[in-house]
Amino acid sequence: TNQASLACNWTGKLYQLDSHIENSCKFAKQQHCEYHAFGCDQMGTSDMLTQHKQQSVSYHMDLMHRKFATLQSEKQSLQELVQSQNEGFQQFQQQTLQKIKHLERAHASLLDPVSNYQSLSAKLKAVTENTAKHGSLLQQQQSKSLQLQSNYQSLSSQLKAVKENT
Repeated sequence: TNQASLACNWTGKLYQLDSHIENSCKFAKQQHCEYHAFGCDQMGTSDMLTQHKQQSVSYHMDLMHRKFATLQSEKQSLQELVQSQNEGFQQFQQQTLQKIKHLERAHASLLDPVSNYQSLSAKLKAVTENTAKHGSLLQQQQSKSLQLQSNYQSLSSQLKAVKENT
């Protein structure tokens, strides 16, 4: 690239300069490289970034591969976490059902049904709240997993498009 292509050749009246810079000068507006989301910190005018993009294909591919590997690792971690949460929830649910059965047997054998009912009702409420809490945590983990899968698919599509363009 020669020096002339890196300079603005606008001519006009001084009062028009601000309008030119704001609306039409391709050298006045600094932008991030389109691979900024992958970690490229290059900034410049559109012409400079076009040249950067052409000269940095390998670098950009490396950034995308690293991001892709990171997303795969995060996806795996989240999947393992969701699996662990599922297992924990199932165990909790089984324990809760056992406790409920125990409470039902204890209730049936008690002499004072009213006071026993109040005690069991409070315990059942606590168990229900704990079950709801674990269910909410499971839903959050599943939502994160779905979001990560979506990001993974998007990145895979972008990587495929970049490979096809190179």
